[in-house]
Amino acid sequence: MLLLKKSHIPTRFFARYYASFLDNVQLAVRDGGSAKVDFKKPTVLYFSAGWCRSCRMFTPKLKRFYENVDGDLNIVWISRDKTGEDQVEYYEKSLGPWPYVPFGNAEINDYLQKYEVATIPRALLINAKGEVVDDAIRSKIEESSSPADAKKVLEEWKKLQ
Repeated sequence: MLLLKKSHIPTRFFARYYASFLDNVQLAVRDGGSAKVDFKKPTVLYFSAGWCRSCRMFTPKLKRFYENVDGDLNIVWISRDKTGEDQVEYYEKSLGPWPYVPFGNAEINDYLQKYEVATIPRALLINAKGEVVDDAIRSKIEESSSPADAKKVLEEWKKLQ
């Protein structure tokens, strides 16, 4: 697979390539089915893994935030687990009812490069084109412990879509 840096790709090509980036991926869900993302809601890409201590500390906060906004938010999980079994175990045990990119999907490396994921956990607010509209959401989630705080943050995110 040829990896291209964004700076070497004409902007028009890059935007077209990533314009429907989640449409090309079969997102899995807990019941064994598949899902599509409704970009009418704010959408978070969440990179994490079960072996990552920081992820295991942040994931419950993200899950509580999701519950505090009554699920009025998309979260798409991209696993960095080492095996498909590890991915499913972490998902079933710790994550919310969010769609995820199945282990081994070729798109995962593209997402890691595109979003410059060097460490995990990493949470990014994106728009329908896959463009990052806020890359500092992790701290906002951690600071929003009450439903009122979470809903206030969500309203700010809706304005960015």
